[in-house]
Amino acid sequence: MRELDVPLTKTLRIAGFLLIMFLVLYVFGYRSGLSLGAAVGTAVSIWSGYFLGARMKRVSEVPASQAFAFMLAGFFLRFGLVVLALYMAFRLPWLDLPGVALGIFTVPVIFISQVVKMNRKG
Repeated sequence: MRELDVPLTKTLRIAGFLLIMFLVLYVFGYRSGLSLGAAVGTAVSIWSGYFLGARMKRVSEVPASQAFAFMLAGFFLRFGLVVLALYMAFRLPWLDLPGVALGIFTVPVIFISQVVKMNRKG
């Protein structure tokens, strides 16, 4: 899993930059639920991506019989946070549901593009 450290680090940096841009956009200009929702979704996506990477690094230390349960516990924590963010966007009038959904997909899309780019280089 060490070969994924560089793309994950680049992905989290790019997503952090996007998070800052969404917040600047919300604070200084386009005050809408879409930019705030994209910021919330991106923050949730960064959190989920960071802890997925940390859990994947630690799974090698876990006995093989417990590795599946170890990864499954992390999945439910991350999935629960995503569902909570989407529920909050659905219930709160100042958050936009499509914006949160857009932000949640930010880290996976950037990560996949980083890995594809890395594999094309050889």
